[in-house]
Amino acid sequence: MNKKELKKIVGLNKTEFDNFINPNMPNYETLQVQSVKLIPIEKLGDEQALTSVFLASLKLVDEFREKLLNEIKFKGKNKNNIFLYREAAFNSSGGLENSRVDGLIIYVSKGIIVDAAFFEMKNKSDKLTELQINKYIEIAKKYNVPKIVTISNEFVTSPTQSPIKNIKLTKRVDLFHFSWTYILTEANLLLFKDQGNNKRIKDEDQVAIMQEVVSYFEHNKSGIMDFSQMNDGWITICKEIKQSKKIRKTDSNIREAILSWIQEEKNMMLKLSSELGVLVTLGNSKFKNNIQDRINRDVEMLCAKQELISNLKIKNVVSDIHITLNLHSNNVQMFVSVKTNPHNSIRANFTDIRKQIKKCDSDNERFEKLINHLSVKTIIRGNSRNVSINFNELTENSYKTIDKTQNINEFRIIFNKTLPFEKSKVFIKLIEEMLFDFYKFVVLHLKNPQIKAPKPKNEPIILMKTDFIQDKN
Repeated sequence: MNKKELKKIVGLNKTEFDNFINPNMPNYETLQVQSVKLIPIEKLGDEQALTSVFLASLKLVDEFREKLLNEIKFKGKNKNNIFLYREAAFNSSGGLENSRVDGLIIYVSKGIIVDAAFFEMKNKSDKLTELQINKYIEIAKKYNVPKIVTISNEFVTSPTQSPIKNIKLTKRVDLFHFSWTYILTEANLLLFKDQGNNKRIKDEDQVAIMQEVVSYFEHNKSGIMDFSQMNDGWITICKEIKQSKKIRKTDSNIREAILSWIQEEKNMMLKLSSELGVLVTLGNSKFKNNIQDRINRDVEMLCAKQELISNLKIKNVVSDIHITLNLHSNNVQMFVSVKTNPHNSIRANFTDIRKQIKKCDSDNERFEKLINHLSVKTIIRGNSRNVSINFNELTENSYKTIDKTQNINEFRIIFNKTLPFEKSKVFIKLIEEMLFDFYKFVVLHLKNPQIKAPKPKNEPIILMKTDFIQDKN
């Protein structure tokens, strides 16, 4: 007896789809699927367990589902018309026998499946592979599934980018990627209250579910890993620049080094986001959807100046936080700009910036350790002879260092430190501490009129927490 063959998912009647996943329908080719469970039977740390918890949380928490599905341009948000499955195994002919995808989500409207997405999950140190993702694309084309979402501990700057090279992209299938850290950050953000003290998740039961999901994700055995080490290409390039060797654009290490920095940049953004309750983004959106252009720009800059730059944007902060790495001097510079009042005198503008600096967390013991690394720089339009003054040497007479005929456009509040770039784990730890200290003790207290910067939590930055789940082993 010839069985009815599954030929498509999008465009298929939902009742007909149910026949394919029902093992008791002998006239239908079987599409084997597993149900998603918030409390999976697999042990903690198992990839299938993490997949199950994640997919179940999409079903159960409205705001979490809406946020992530919006990122992949999924057509439906109504949970009553969304159906999620895991370990979907396709047993069809055509060279794709025994093909399995980790997750499948479909959206039904008026009884017809109108959108669908495959999910491919990796946890711990497992990485996505070209072979596997290209196979997913072939399966998606065969069954008319327009979206593939990959999730792993690999970082990208935008969900529209992929950590995999040489993917055989097609107009029929869109590819998206999330890091587990990004997903965890988005979940954490939903548990903050907004500026009006309103909860971001309206339903109290869903708040409790999101808290449990976050607790699971943050457990040190869940399989979600922090970015903790720069790659070998970064270490090699740092050493070669330090030795004044000529760096060539064609050197494979230079691109590996830049990718490593982009990953750490994203890691810093997500950690700071979790602390502030607002999403930290890239100030320069030019490269949002094109990581290759970003890499090409950074290659040019690294070869020409031995520098890399980043701009971090935070809502209601005085300016973007500008970060410059000089790989030759091992120097990291972070600064923000405070605009001056063009109608004020030079003396009045200096008085204003002194008042703001006095509000910095000067009584904090940790701030005292930063003071010698902080300076104030005047930026004067059309004048390259800008003046820099150490943070603790700014006095009421500092304005006298500026020609009265000049107009100060802005003050740059600068934080400079020398870090061991080639010590990849130590470098990550120190630059993240540097960013958080700069924000908490300085940037938070600098303001343009009517702007209120988000306050960090009282406790230090910790991405992984184990307070809620006890290890039974």
